[in-house]
Amino acid sequence: MARRYLTTVIQPSVLQLRRLIIAEADRFPELATTYYQRVPGHALTLLGSCFEDLAARGLLQTNEPELAATQFAWLVLAQPLNHAMFCGYSGPFSGSELDRIADAAVRVFLAAYPASNPGR
Repeated sequence: MARRYLTTVIQPSVLQLRRLIIAEADRFPELATTYYQRVPGHALTLLGSCFEDLAARGLLQTNEPELAATQFAWLVLAQPLNHAMFCGYSGPFSGSELDRIADAAVRVFLAAYPASNPGR
């Protein structure tokens, strides 16, 4: 999931739209708010629901699934997204490098939010 999320968000068309909306957010705040609610906000809501379900099953330890979702998203996205937003898509990240970043983010996340019932 982390790998797919990362590769989806840093697609050139997604980055172009994201840059445009950010650049015009002051002029068109309703557009920016709507985009945020429907795209990154929606993704965070879905992740939070998933993490809430995993916590209920003892597979993830969190009392704040929405916060966990935000932390997961930024662990996965921060480095390559910031680089792509500022330096363009043709950055230093190959597919294998993106996989490495996503996998490392998942390891950090699971260390912070381990299973509350590891035997399950």
